[in-house]
Amino acid sequence: WSQGWSLHHLDMITYDDPEVKTFRLSIQKVGKEVARAFVRSLGDNTNIEELWLDGDSIELDMALSLASSIRTNKTLKSLKLRNTTIAGTGSVAIFDALKSNTTIEEFILDNNRIGPYPMKTLAEVLRTNHTLKVLHVCQNPIGTAGGVVLAESIRANTTLEELCLQDGDLGRPCADSLGRMLLRNKKLRTLILAHTGLSSDGLVDL
Repeated sequence: WSQGWSLHHLDMITYDDPEVKTFRLSIQKVGKEVARAFVRSLGDNTNIEELWLDGDSIELDMALSLASSIRTNKTLKSLKLRNTTIAGTGSVAIFDALKSNTTIEEFILDNNRIGPYPMKTLAEVLRTNHTLKVLHVCQNPIGTAGGVVLAESIRANTTLEELCLQDGDLGRPCADSLGRMLLRNKKLRTLILAHTGLSSDGLVDL
């Protein structure tokens, strides 16, 4: 995307062309005002199945709009938030919206500077959501506390097949929780732990 794009241009593509199933939006390139307006309109979109948002901070008002759209959108299957900064309250709102979403199967969070506190809400999602199959929480400083709450919530999850905690700075204390998770959960097939201090090769195939 180049500078000067407006919401009108985005609408022409995402609403008027039913063949557009995958859409990548660089917040930095289109500008925050256009990105905010697009996110607000996403709730009514019936074409896009895979959405990427990257390239700049997702401030609280945009995060709240995205959360609202996640609750109402019935088409989106994959949501990827990469290389952004998401405020703690904003990430909590986005995670909470997943509790009522029944279509998103893949949720990618890469390099968003999300700490351990919002992981409590994401853990609650994993206890009740029966749609999510792939979850990546990579390059986020979730720490041992964040890793533990996620692992404990996944123990009884019956849909998640792939979990990535790469570069999560988990530390050894998280190993026990992950071990209990692996003993209990029979659905998880891939666990990626590269650069967490927990695995030499970073990949466990179950």
